[in-house]
Amino acid sequence: MYVFRHSNGILYALQSLLSEYIFLKKQVYYTKIFNHFRKFEIIYT
Repeated sequence: MYVFRHSNGILYALQSLLSEYIFLKKQVYYTKIFNHFRKFEIIYT
């Protein structure tokens, strides 16, 4: 039982780490896109 709970804890930790990593990657990606369009905005205005 303890081992089962322990492995579940590890899985949960990995899952939360993965989702956090994906979230950070998305943030960086959207920031890049946003900055890219902002450059165009500065050029056109």
